[in-house]
Amino acid sequence: MMKNNEKNDKAAGSDRVDTRIWPPILRGIIVIVLGVGGFLFWAVQAPLDAGVVADGTVTVSSNRKTIQHLSGGRVTDIFIKEGDVVKKDQVLVRLDKMQLDMRYSALNAQYISAKSIEDRLLAERDGLDTIAFDNTLTEKFADNKRLAEVRNLQAKLFDTRKKTIEDELSMIQETLDGLLGQTENLNRIKGYRDHQFNLITRELGAIRALSEKNYYPKAQLLVLEREAAEISGSVSEDILNIAKLKSQQNELKIKAYQVRHQYLREVESELTEKQKEVAMLEDELVSTRHELDNTEIRSPIDGIVLDVKVSTVGGVIQPGEHLMDIIAARQPLQIDAKIPVHAIDKLVPGLTVDVLFPALNHALLPSVPARVLTISADRLIDEVTQQPYYLAEVQVSAEGVHLLGDYKIKAGMPASVTIKTGERTFLSYLFKPLIARLELAFKEY
Repeated sequence: MMKNNEKNDKAAGSDRVDTRIWPPILRGIIVIVLGVGGFLFWAVQAPLDAGVVADGTVTVSSNRKTIQHLSGGRVTDIFIKEGDVVKKDQVLVRLDKMQLDMRYSALNAQYISAKSIEDRLLAERDGLDTIAFDNTLTEKFADNKRLAEVRNLQAKLFDTRKKTIEDELSMIQETLDGLLGQTENLNRIKGYRDHQFNLITRELGAIRALSEKNYYPKAQLLVLEREAAEISGSVSEDILNIAKLKSQQNELKIKAYQVRHQYLREVESELTEKQKEVAMLEDELVSTRHELDNTEIRSPIDGIVLDVKVSTVGGVIQPGEHLMDIIAARQPLQIDAKIPVHAIDKLVPGLTVDVLFPALNHALLPSVPARVLTISADRLIDEVTQQPYYLAEVQVSAEGVHLLGDYKIKAGMPASVTIKTGERTFLSYLFKPLIARLELAFKEY
């Protein structure tokens, strides 16, 4: 019986509730302390990215090429349409070049003629026996029949002019040689008469002495004196004639010099004008050749044709008219981000960026890595909101392009960029605004 009572007491004791409250409170406090402590430890130690968030727009403006034509013209062929993929230097549109071809041919003919005349004048100026024609012209116009015709004509003209001036100078020289011969003869005659006069003078001296002593007839003395006077007159005449001949020789020498000088002066003058003409024609040929090359409007880059404005064969395009645009293919993706002015001090080129595209599925496409390329030197004003901002050019990295995969990113799509400016703790993130406010609050103004 006693054993049964003991069993009943034990059963009743096991059914009693423990009414002590401190153990669970203590356990709760421990849990709270550990939780708060762990959170504070995480808030102090865990690094969080600090950054500047800004809105942006996908752009290809730096890679969008507007196709224009400098001088315009009539369209003869159109080789592209909207959306076509083109390669660099591929012909897009061809313009009529008939008039330019005619002008270019006429300029070439003028250039060949002017250059050949210049070569002939150079040969005349330098006193060459033949014309040294420009080898560059020979190579450039080797198949041009006009070149040979013009050069043959200039060679004949060169020979004719050379012969004319040589004949004129030869005639002067012949006359000069004749005068020199006459002068030489007169000098010989004068020498003979001088000798004869000296002999008569000596003879007269002796005869006068005899005549004074009446040993010689005075009549014969007078005959000798008259003969001496005649010889003296002839000598004086010879001297005068020799002086005249020398004067004529000097005149002929001056004339020969003047003929040469006048000839060279005319050649130099004509050469100067011809060289100016050659230079002008060379410039016109380069300009016309450039215009001819530009009758085929080519793509400056690999890309896609957009906004085609020319569609009519036979139509006329005006100088500088917008014909089409080409967006570059396989170019880095760029985003123009508008940075708030209060955050500009934190930004420098080269910072890493996370880019989100609101138009794409965020569950499938996380943020795309990029980097800051440039930041505008001065603030700009938004034309719509009239709010100031700084423009940051952000370029998606190669890794980001790979992440985008087959997603079609088009110009004008919105984007959200987060420019990473460093790291900070969660606690710093919570208390920094409060500390900044307190610093302002305790300042006395």
